[in-house]
Amino acid sequence: MKLRSITATEASEFLTELRAMSLLPPGQDEAALTRARDICALLQAQQHGGRTVAQAADRAYRTLEILLSRRRWKQEAPSMEALRKQIKDACDQLRVTVESVLRV
Repeated sequence: MKLRSITATEASEFLTELRAMSLLPPGQDEAALTRARDICALLQAQQHGGRTVAQAADRAYRTLEILLSRRRWKQEAPSMEALRKQIKDACDQLRVTVESVLRV
């Protein structure tokens, strides 16, 4: 995905897509991980985002990475429900951070 400036509406659509990934079945899914990585990179690239967007995007990606890896979800997740909640929480925090940045 090419890094570019995005509107608040586009950011909201990307964030909704990222959060919806929490519902994917656990296990290796390279396509979804690549898409999540691209979305996080695009959000991190927004001007005025600074470290807060980068940190929130990293957290969201790391939690998704656990779910969508071959074995990590079996080893690192206390339960599927808890992992899905962590992903949603991380995506919600990322949404708050990105929306505050894009209002500037």
